[in-house]
Amino acid sequence: MSASLPGVFARWLPICVGLWVGGCGPTDDDAPAPVQVSLSPLANDGCVGARPLTLPANVDTVVVERSSPEGWTAIDRVAPGEGRLLTGVGEGEAILRFVACVDGTPAYATGSTTLEVGEARKAGLDLHFKPLDRLACTGTTQGPAYNRYAGLGRARAFGTATRLPDGRVLVAGGADTVEGTQLSAADNTRAWDLYSPGESLFLPGVDRSQVLDPRPMRAARVAARAVEWRPPAAESSGVLVIGGAPNVQLGVADPGGPLLPDGPALSRPAAEYFDPATGSFTPLVFVDGAALAERFMPGVAAEADGRVVIVGGLSWPEGTASDRVEIIDGDRLHTLDLPVAPDRMGPAARNGLLGVTVTPIGSGRFFIWGGDVNGCGQRPGWLLTLDPTPSIEPLAIDHDLPAPTCGEAQGCRSWYSTGFHSAAPLSGTPERPRVLISGGLVMGANGPSNNPDPGEACGANVFVAEIDPAALTVEIRPVATDFEVNGRLKRAFHHLLPAGGDRVLIAGGWSFLGNANLFASADDVLFYRDARPVGSITPAADRLSVARLGGLGVQLANGGVLLAGGLVRDVDASELLITEAAEVYTPPLATTVCSDGG
Repeated sequence: MSASLPGVFARWLPICVGLWVGGCGPTDDDAPAPVQVSLSPLANDGCVGARPLTLPANVDTVVVERSSPEGWTAIDRVAPGEGRLLTGVGEGEAILRFVACVDGTPAYATGSTTLEVGEARKAGLDLHFKPLDRLACTGTTQGPAYNRYAGLGRARAFGTATRLPDGRVLVAGGADTVEGTQLSAADNTRAWDLYSPGESLFLPGVDRSQVLDPRPMRAARVAARAVEWRPPAAESSGVLVIGGAPNVQLGVADPGGPLLPDGPALSRPAAEYFDPATGSFTPLVFVDGAALAERFMPGVAAEADGRVVIVGGLSWPEGTASDRVEIIDGDRLHTLDLPVAPDRMGPAARNGLLGVTVTPIGSGRFFIWGGDVNGCGQRPGWLLTLDPTPSIEPLAIDHDLPAPTCGEAQGCRSWYSTGFHSAAPLSGTPERPRVLISGGLVMGANGPSNNPDPGEACGANVFVAEIDPAALTVEIRPVATDFEVNGRLKRAFHHLLPAGGDRVLIAGGWSFLGNANLFASADDVLFYRDARPVGSITPAADRLSVARLGGLGVQLANGGVLLAGGLVRDVDASELLITEAAEVYTPPLATTVCSDGG
């Protein structure tokens, strides 16, 4: 526990947080000893230096909630500084959350904390409040300088972050060295972190008592892909990490995209599996000896039943857009190729996809968007269906403006077929699933352009794609944006992440790709709020602690978002740096816990 607290919290310092069993008060001789908790709230975790935060003096009460199959239930309320004992916690395992109310509204909350309440035992409990509907740094009030687990164990750019079934997040891969425009993964970036939302810390292994350098990944991987996955016969899921390269080059306008492998070979093995039970990685092996295609930055997604889909990407070392689709089903690999375009001849007839997104839409179906290199974006949408046998079909575009034609000027279109954009699923029905598409690089006759901004007079590329799987169509519904939002949405390599309720968080990315020495990356955050037919976009009150390119982004179990790592620029030195800084967004609570009704 911190030895000192800033500002208004000095008056709450004398009472520590603890869990006591037995001996805390009078009991019925025939009944088990009550379990009692002594509470005093601690200061909120803030971005030290950037925006230090403490709980305000006008906190009405702190509500203690306990988790149950029915949801969170208030078990007690404590006035700030009161420090009385709570009696609503029974013996056994208890999952608690503490909510600070301001003017009768939930304003700050801790993560959930699991406690094993045993007889004659006392356990310490530090409370780290996060502001609701705001960004805050991970770790303690003192930041990484005080607690080495408050940030990533190593600086990382273009790494992976994947949520595990227990709510923790595996952080693996990425570059830790930048020289000019080359990003490299040294051997030590094979090590990994586990982010623990309850503690808001990055732990160096499955258990905090482990040696600080855990068992490493099999390969150094920059720009890999990762999904939750359960191997055949496994009792629980882990993470499958796919692809990547030991070294990559960035910021070069190239038909292969703005991020390219730098060397003859990609990371090997092509994929490896992280088992959280053992804290180790093992190569992915198929029973029939099949092997994944050698390609860089494909689109990857996983179905709820565990099947993994890999689409497109850059075939390496050929350097051409791939038309291969692979389905990992347990220990077997199924492959198929995108159909040849019937109205095109020669090499251009192949539908290689580069910078493509793959979004699960339920029932073994995936919506594939963008990256149509050879067709200049004429066939931007595809439907992949896994059952009864894998098949893939192009989707006809339903919009006032047709898909673009190679060689023709784009003009100020209301939507663009892009590569290296971002996608996020929205609420919908099985008959009409919906996906949000944002940003990206315009596809042209020579591959993706080097700038996601087609001009100040042109709107941002953001729209809702509403898919009709039965009719094989996709309806494009552009999202209207005002002048301020318009300029802030023009980016690529950014994150679109569900952030609780009907909102999608938009953050990070690259807004100019023509020259790595002139790249611009916004440090602001926007929210898309879903509403039929398209919704709206508004800027958030907060900004990121640093502008992030190639940072990690993942939705947490509570609906919040973890953002970490990435490339940043040291303005004074005019050079690129890789950061280990991390921060979280905590969504508002869908609860009336602060009211007397609970």
